[in-house]
Amino acid sequence: MILRHVLHLRGEQAPHGYREVLTAGERFLGPLPAFRRVLEHRQGKIRLGRADFSHYLADAERVVASVDTVHA
Repeated sequence: MILRHVLHLRGEQAPHGYREVLTAGERFLGPLPAFRRVLEHRQGKIRLGRADFSHYLADAERVVASVDTVHA
């Protein structure tokens, strides 16, 4: 998950589980509802629809944009 790598760039100890990584990422990015839906899909709890893909891309763009705020 790309979010795990962003956490490392921020100097944080990234958890290993998907849910934990997502929770840690949401602490600094705010809610990532499409990522949550994909996680629920992976767990067999829901089915994704076509609209979910564009929402997922929007969440992914927020994660990528956050890299610009990381100072080495």
